[in-house]
Amino acid sequence: MEWILFAAAAFFCVSTAVFGVLWIFARRGEKSPPLLLETVEMLKEESVRRREENIRLSRELAEKEAAAGEMRGQIFKERSRNEILSRQAEELHKQISLFRADEKLRDAQTDNRIGELSSAVKALRSEQERVLEEERERRRRDEENRARLWNDHERSVQAKLRGICAAPATAFPFYCNTDLPDEFVKFRPDALVGFLDQYILFDAKKTGEKNPGTYIRNQVESTAAKILGSGLEKRIFRMAVIVVPASNLTELKTQLYFQDGFTFLVVSPESLEPLAAAFKEIEKYAAAGQYDPSEREQTVSLIARFDSHIRRQNALNLLAAEQGLSVLGEEKRLPAKLAADVEVRRGQIRAKAVSAAGLQNLINTPERESELLDRLVRRVQEEEEGH
Repeated sequence: MEWILFAAAAFFCVSTAVFGVLWIFARRGEKSPPLLLETVEMLKEESVRRREENIRLSRELAEKEAAAGEMRGQIFKERSRNEILSRQAEELHKQISLFRADEKLRDAQTDNRIGELSSAVKALRSEQERVLEEERERRRRDEENRARLWNDHERSVQAKLRGICAAPATAFPFYCNTDLPDEFVKFRPDALVGFLDQYILFDAKKTGEKNPGTYIRNQVESTAAKILGSGLEKRIFRMAVIVVPASNLTELKTQLYFQDGFTFLVVSPESLEPLAAAFKEIEKYAAAGQYDPSEREQTVSLIARFDSHIRRQNALNLLAAEQGLSVLGEEKRLPAKLAADVEVRRGQIRAKAVSAAGLQNLINTPERESELLDRLVRRVQEEEEGH
């Protein structure tokens, strides 16, 4: 802008000087030389051109000033905007600083939480390992306990069965799994009982399964397969006995299984004695056809004598009861005072207690009854002689 103003001022000064020289020459009336005239014409043209240029430059100057004003307005706006942006930038810087500080705090808290979480994970893994170890130990103890209970159950069943087979009333040959007959090499059951030239199989089982019925069914199938696989099916009685604790027996829906031509009876140890007695009766009936005529006659005669004695004893008891009732009826015909005294005296009499052991002893030893009867007879005789 300054150079435009300088050029316009210089043009104005030169033009004024030229016009001044021309005016002086014109006042003197002197003729201008041709060169001077050409110069004047040139200066006129230049003056016109300069004037036009000046006008143009003035317009450009006005336009430039307008543009400069607009630019100053824009610059003011930009400065205002820059100030706003600067304040926003400062605010953002503050927020960034706060965010960074908060981020550092969060990072520190995250690190602490990660450390705490890591410690918690380690503690949890340690606790899980401890719980798993306790569970493994519990299962091991349960397995040992089940094995011990099964062994105890097996030994208990063998001992009970051995005692039953040794009793005179239920005498049977007994074999446990440590002294089985020589033919039992591949198949070794818990116990065998000799019966009618065969063997009754006794197998002790104890289950802790959730479904004891399935367990027993599997045992029945495997035992039948073992019998058939051993080739001893003709030597083993067709009824096998599985002995389970009474607590397991109550959990079974059925106690009778049929498998491959064998009948499996599931019983508790408490049922072994009556079961042995039933087998003994079967053995007696099976052996009855083997008696010779004299033995049969002797047996029939003994049973007839027992029958006659029981009938006579029942008749005597009935007659004695009838006589007793008659005596009680006569008591009612006594005078009221005597009947009352008798009732008082009867109430004072205490019946002699009969011990169960003494009664059982007399039942089991008939010779003891004969001794007591002889003693009573002698006492009656002595009393009669005294009178």
